[in-house]
Amino acid sequence: MPTFKRLCIKPLLASILLYISAYAPKAYSQEQGTPDKALTLLKDVFGFDLIAYKTSLDSYIQDTYFDVLPQENLRYTLESSESKLEVIFAFVNGKLRLMSVYP
Repeated sequence: MPTFKRLCIKPLLASILLYISAYAPKAYSQEQGTPDKALTLLKDVFGFDLIAYKTSLDSYIQDTYFDVLPQENLRYTLESSESKLEVIFAFVNGKLRLMSVYP
């Protein structure tokens, strides 16, 4: 009788381990941070040539929007030999709410 139990338990344990390992994620994607999101928007959506500019993050403030949702405010300065721009972003709950560009 003990060998019968042992024979039944081994395949059962093996199938449980196989089932668990099949549903375990193999890799985790890293979420892009808000400062990186802002630069990606400037480059990919609004068409800024960021290679031509020296970018600096002047301000990064975490706050709440109407005391409910998380808000992140960023101010970048983009400088080139010909121009200087100030870009202000407001992200609410991870989504762009406001973008302003000043010469």
